Parts: sequence; structure tokens; C-alpha cells
Amino acid sequence: MYDDEIPVITAIRSGARAFVLKRAFSSELLGALRMLARDGSYLSSKVSDRLLTHIQGGHLRTHKRGPLERLLARELRVLQLVARGQIRITVLLDLGLETVAAKGRP
Repeated sequence: MYDDEIPVITAIRSGARAFVLKRAFSSELLGALRMLARDGSYLSSKVSDRLLTHIQGGHLRTHKRGPLERLLARELRVLQLVARGQIRITVLLDLGLETVAAKGRP
């Protein structure tokens, strides 16, 4: 297990349905895969024990914010537009910045 629970929580918040430790036996990994194949979820017993202990003791730390979570709403919108392959002027128009763009032109 890790020194803290952040990697497990981050994985779960990102959509992971299972978490198996690297040192797990192949039988545990196979059991986890079978559970996932039945649309279930799986946590190694050491992982679930540690999480339960932290939750019950009120010691569960909040997760570290990832790079996307640190973006402002406007910045995230620009990133989404760029990811869709829209050109710069289209991005400006979509964000309502056409007047800013026009002022910057000679």
C-alpha cells in the first residue's frame, strides 16, 4: 500500500472500478478481473481495510487537485475547443471575444 490513500482515491474518482496492489498474487488479480467482467468492483483487502480505517477515523485526506481541476472554467472551455480541433478565430468567436480580437488587429 502507499504511504497515503491519495493514489487510490484519485484512481476511483477517475473512474477506476478496481484497485489491486502490485504485489498481489495472480489468483487475486484473476478474481478482480472476473468481478469486473460481471460489472462489479474490486479493492484489494489491504486497500479496503486502510480506506475504512481512515474514513472511520476521520483521517481521510482530500485528494490533490489534478491539472485539469486547477483550470478556470474559461480556460477549460478553451482547452475543450482546441481539443476539438477548432481554429483560433473560431475559439475566439465561440467565447464571445471577437471584439477583443478585432481591437488587436491593425
